[in-house]
Amino acid sequence: MKKIIASVIMSIMNISSAWAVSADVKFSGTLINPVSCVVENKESGVFINFGDDIIPRKIDGVNYTREIDLNIVCQAPVTNALKIRFYGGAPLSGFDKNVVGLTNPYLGIALTMDDRKVAVNEWVNFTYPKKFILKMTLVKKPDMKIPSGSFSGYVVTYIEYQ
Repeated sequence: MKKIIASVIMSIMNISSAWAVSADVKFSGTLINPVSCVVENKESGVFINFGDDIIPRKIDGVNYTREIDLNIVCQAPVTNALKIRFYGGAPLSGFDKNVVGLTNPYLGIALTMDDRKVAVNEWVNFTYPKKFILKMTLVKKPDMKIPSGSFSGYVVTYIEYQ
């Protein structure tokens, strides 16, 4: 029985190889350099100061909003279809994914671009050189007593082709 199964398998292999057809497949493409863009606001980057007299009960997702002019300048992009990502580390527990964590775990910065929420660490498409309105708003965890003290955080901006 084993010999019959083996010879049937061999026959199938011979038949399938007799029907095989070969063809050349050619590939081509164009390599492009990464987009060369800079944010021309300040030599040391963009600094957002929310002030020295923040009142915790007034942190409501509207107060303490700052509009940021990134002033993105790109040198001879291959296409104007770009994407931007704001990297700021993992969002903190108790906040949604559009909030950048700060050194005070009860506070965060919510990002919006043209009044739409922007998720931290996710790409957002845009067309260069059209300017967009980026806003950063100080937010707090609901129903939490926020201790006094300073806070800080950061966001790194990445720009690539779509």
